[in-house]
Amino acid sequence: MIFPLKSGSNKSSLMLIAGFDPGSLFFGLAVVERNADGDIFFCHAETVKLGRAPFMKRMDLLWRELFRLHDRFRLDGVAVEEAFLGKNVHALSVLAATRGVALASLLERKIEAFFYSPREVKLALTGNGNAGKEQVAFMVKNLLRIDRNLAPDESDALAVACCHALRIK
Repeated sequence: MIFPLKSGSNKSSLMLIAGFDPGSLFFGLAVVERNADGDIFFCHAETVKLGRAPFMKRMDLLWRELFRLHDRFRLDGVAVEEAFLGKNVHALSVLAATRGVALASLLERKIEAFFYSPREVKLALTGNGNAGKEQVAFMVKNLLRIDRNLAPDESDALAVACCHALRIK
């Protein structure tokens, strides 16, 4: 397991890719490293618990956690899972705000974002665009050789980061 810290500039053969799994209550953050041979390694995964605090407090918490991540890792790009559009207008509104905060943090640091649908992520990791969450989580843990249990949002964030790492040339 490696934990590269932010320093100088990355070697051109190494890429640090973050994965964001935006949610209105929980926001998954993950970082993987891809080497020149295309091997992918686990660096970091966490869930930011936004909870049910007042709206602006949740957005402030997310902003601070994203900047903590940006300060720790010199990211080369961020893969963001596209939103699942449900019927709850309020939840959709909060989800849009969390995505906005996340994208603004990338603009602030001039980090490029790449967007993937849940189907694209499932297809990249399992070969089946209709795979279940459990199958995707299993493949993430297997690919990254992770021996601990992952929270669902951590697993989803790692999956979208791995999807991008597998797709780049």
